[in-house]
Amino acid sequence: MTKDNVKTKVKALLNHKALIHLGSGSATLTQIKSFAEQYGFVSICFSKMLARAMSSISDADRQFEILKNLWDEYGCGNRENDHRKMYYKFLNKLGINELNEVAMLASTKQYIEGMLSICSTENNDDYIMGSISYGCEYFTKNQYKILLNGFHKSKYFTENDLTFFHEHALHDGQHTVDLLSVVYKKSQSNDVNQIYLGALAAIELEIKFWDGLAEINNAPSTRS
Repeated sequence: MTKDNVKTKVKALLNHKALIHLGSGSATLTQIKSFAEQYGFVSICFSKMLARAMSSISDADRQFEILKNLWDEYGCGNRENDHRKMYYKFLNKLGINELNEVAMLASTKQYIEGMLSICSTENNDDYIMGSISYGCEYFTKNQYKILLNGFHKSKYFTENDLTFFHEHALHDGQHTVDLLSVVYKKSQSNDVNQIYLGALAAIELEIKFWDGLAEINNAPSTRS
């Protein structure tokens, strides 16, 4: 198992037809709303994933880097910059006031439950770190750039509506650098298989999340 295996899987994710369709600017508001609802569940639960990972990992340096990420999710102590609050700006623009009124897709539930399971104490620390670093933060910046391109083309949103995506596109690159600085340095294994296996497990779960969106939105195949 190598980093190239992870990069190949990330490429497949970033070329997923549902993501590319949203990034093309041709998605309907109904399709964007479906994405916003389902990704809202994921976004709101991300802090829980980080918290579980931090509590499951034994190494203090690794815990600290995850804590920095978690602190950022909560706006670094500024309630106005809380990422969940930012995301609700996006939801509100689409007429969505509460996610508890929305049905969660099975694929969305599978992603959330799968990631919470990966971040549990039952797994090797390297496996957990791989899932959070390469399996989440590593590609989020590029993923959000694709989405922002489509949202801008739709001409429906203001920049304020898209604050959540802009903030992540700006800062997630540094989160990746910070997390990877301790992933290899603190590896418990003689090799890094567990790091890459954790990453692949997380990415596969996200691909299935996008599969669920493609199914309900009938996203066309715009790129191989």
